[in-house]
Amino acid sequence: MTEFLENNVMFENILVPLDGSLIATCVLPHVVALSRTNNPTVSLLRVMESGGVGGTSINPVDWQLQKSEAQSYLEETGELLAGQIAGEIDAVVLEGRPADRIIEYAYQMDAD
Repeated sequence: MTEFLENNVMFENILVPLDGSLIATCVLPHVVALSRTNNPTVSLLRVMESGGVGGTSINPVDWQLQKSEAQSYLEETGELLAGQIAGEIDAVVLEGRPADRIIEYAYQMDAD
């Protein structure tokens, strides 16, 4: 796969949606491999759903704490990748329905 990537594919903007789970981090070695071609911008994205369980509202203080924790998680993940990726690494937290917001952000950043 690495030989194919080095010879045929150039990525400029890689979007990496992460949900904070351990399984989501399994994609990170692949992100590193894809980024070796030309030092693309890597955007780590976490989308926070604002609705509580069963449609209940979330306490605003708890919501801000959760967003802060999500931002810290992305920044820490970015720091781990920084030694392996020469391109820029962004950490972005958005609110809304994850599928919708991921697609919107992919278009906005012109993700490959």
